[in-house]
Amino acid sequence: MSNNPKSPVDAKSAGKTEVPQDPSSAQKVNGQGNVTNEPQNEEHLHMGLLGDSIPLRQVYLKVSDDEGQFFDNQDLEKTMIDFLGQSKNLAKSSSVEAIKKMMSQLINVSKAYNRQINLATSVSNGILVKHQIRLGSMFQYQKRLLKKIDPEKNWIEWFNENYGSSTLRSAQDYMRMANTPGIIKYSVFGKERLMEILRAIPSFMSQDDPIGAFLAKYGFTFDPEKENFMDVWRSSIDAAIAMEKIRQVEKKKEIELGLSFEKVKKMIDGNAQVNSKMLSDLVIIKEADGNVDEYIETSILGKGSKNIQVERSEKQESVQRISKMLKELVEFYAKDTGALSDINVSAINDLKQSVEALINLLNK
Repeated sequence: MSNNPKSPVDAKSAGKTEVPQDPSSAQKVNGQGNVTNEPQNEEHLHMGLLGDSIPLRQVYLKVSDDEGQFFDNQDLEKTMIDFLGQSKNLAKSSSVEAIKKMMSQLINVSKAYNRQINLATSVSNGILVKHQIRLGSMFQYQKRLLKKIDPEKNWIEWFNENYGSSTLRSAQDYMRMANTPGIIKYSVFGKERLMEILRAIPSFMSQDDPIGAFLAKYGFTFDPEKENFMDVWRSSIDAAIAMEKIRQVEKKKEIELGLSFEKVKKMIDGNAQVNSKMLSDLVIIKEADGNVDEYIETSILGKGSKNIQVERSEKQESVQRISKMLKELVEFYAKDTGALSDINVSAINDLKQSVEALINLLNK
């Protein structure tokens, strides 16, 4: 651990081994040579656990030595640490009145700290994505150049030979982002959201700035001065992505679900996943002349009982799946009769009774 004014430790005088072992490397790691294996406070780990890897130690020291620099707000970091100490003391021995008095201050500093976390997360993700897009562009160029020097060579095979197969999937994501015009301007959205946007907006891809056109369609206006700006920003983007998914389903099914952006955003804010399963359920409700809005309010947002039409559809699908599985089982055991002895006869008899009971219901 590197020394700082709060916990001065001289590596040599304390009899500790300097890490890294080469003093010049220690200087590069943290701007000073006083780096010890032993923890200097309760938030530090023993550097011996990191082995001899200089890059790993460099990364760890950047994390352990951060005092708000990453936030670009060291005063806020100090305030948070001070309040944490006061909170511990309050919980142990203070009166209810003293705690009530302090609580409003704790709320305010927590809100400020949360805003700073959101901001720092967006900044760090955005910077990483910008670099990922640049790398994706470089991979694209390499793919084109490979065609010139060896037209018969398979790109994926060549990539795996030179970079390793474990990095291929990430590289393909980077290349897809890099292949989207103007995408680097939107790096701040982060890789996950950008990939979701790209999956949701195929109809925009022919434009010079497809992501910009997508955002303009929903008329996004954000106010960074608002306390919950980052959360609203992210949920609004997610709601717009969901709206595009809904439009695709509506077009495919030739149906109108009648969902407004506000309704979809309400679902997003309620932590509902607007995925293929939900959209399939909504289509079932609509085709059965059910009330889509009511279903959303009760079954999705209100966690009420499942819609009868949806439940019926699920049971029908289950019957089809079970029927297919039984056919496959019979075909398997017909070929491998030696495996029949492994079957639990009691379970088969229970299955037979259930099937007969269902047939009786159908024949009524």
